[in-house]
Amino acid sequence: MIYHISDIGDSKVNEDILGYNNNFYWVLDGATALTNKKVFDSASDSKYIVQSFSKFFYSNSSLSNNNRELISKSLLDIKSYIDTQKLKDLEYELQPSFAMALVHITNRELEIDLLSDCYVIIYSGNDIKVFTDERINRLDEKALSFEDRDMMREQFIKNRKLMNKKDGYYVGTFLDFPMDDIRKYSFFRENVKEVLICSDGFYKVFKLGVVSLKDFFDSKLELQDVVNKLRDYEKSIPDDGFKKTDNATCIKISFGAQYE
Repeated sequence: MIYHISDIGDSKVNEDILGYNNNFYWVLDGATALTNKKVFDSASDSKYIVQSFSKFFYSNSSLSNNNRELISKSLLDIKSYIDTQKLKDLEYELQPSFAMALVHITNRELEIDLLSDCYVIIYSGNDIKVFTDERINRLDEKALSFEDRDMMREQFIKNRKLMNKKDGYYVGTFLDFPMDDIRKYSFFRENVKEVLICSDGFYKVFKLGVVSLKDFFDSKLELQDVVNKLRDYEKSIPDDGFKKTDNATCIKISFGAQYE
């Protein structure tokens, strides 16, 4: 069985997207723009990039045997159908980008590709494994260490200048997709009961301790109930003028006969 949810946070636009087809599953989390400047005819450039990649992931999933093939074929379509020349004169830190969790499931294994702070959690009954791309963490922590909003914003701009660079972090982009820097994992399919693929906005409910991963899997909580618990907790936090709620998106896969 496949369950999913995408709940908008404080922002006017939900820049998360999820999709699945032909045993490929993905959650893409668009990075919030640093300015109101838009290049594409969409609610936001971040929305546009995740919608574009999701569309091509879907159409190429029936033509691909693994994650690398799926991404490669989708990048060819991006070059063919998306006018990326519009981005050539845009400052590097303003380029639209996204975090990614991509999972391909076969009868034998789970192939996991990760860029930035999306998550894949595997539940095997007695064991829970959490996979993410931690390279962005130290940069986020540095920005969030500032109490002054202007200093925090300045640090976030500095962070963006380091995307897809050796001493920085890696994200999906139109112009320089970091194919060889994807965090890749594989996991034997045997004994896996459930898989959760999610954005950091959904994972926040576990990070904050509102719901434990064990309770999430053992109690069979509905996804909407989990999001409601997160939103209730966020409402209880004093408003300091910063963004309180993020978009929360996930796919939960409970293994059954279709994978046997």
